[in-house]
Amino acid sequence: MVRLEGAEAAPAGADLLELTSSGALVFRGAAYTNFSEARAHLRQPPIRPIGLRVDRGADARLAREVEGWFEINLPRIKTLMAGSRNPTVIVAVNFRGQCFFENRQVDDNELKAALKRRLDEARRQSSDLTLTLMMDKDTPNDALLHLGELAGSVGFTNGIIAERK
Repeated sequence: MVRLEGAEAAPAGADLLELTSSGALVFRGAAYTNFSEARAHLRQPPIRPIGLRVDRGADARLAREVEGWFEINLPRIKTLMAGSRNPTVIVAVNFRGQCFFENRQVDDNELKAALKRRLDEARRQSSDLTLTLMMDKDTPNDALLHLGELAGSVGFTNGIIAERK
């Protein structure tokens, strides 16, 4: 599990997810008592940052459960796959498909520029880089494909997906 430092403070324009004292989750004006349904709605466009507010008197166990949604839960695998001999650059992706680089959420343009800069720096030192994706086990597959295309467009030729052993 990967906890992103500093991810608690939501930027301007973020959606609000509220855990009420009655145990309901409120998101974009809709109240949910079924947490699976609420989590599914968090994936619906537009995908913006989320600020979590826990009302006074809300169940602490439920608050920890909801906070856990925003950690990156790496998938488990049974067969160990080879890593990379190259230096790596890490991008974390949550269950909503949002990307985090160097401990902050980034959009496609920011990520593309940062990856290009890091790859150029490595190549000036006669090295190559491997992109390591730390993807939540519930990340949509299209996010993986999109990131692969984005990384390839700036020159990455090596990539791996991190797993939990």
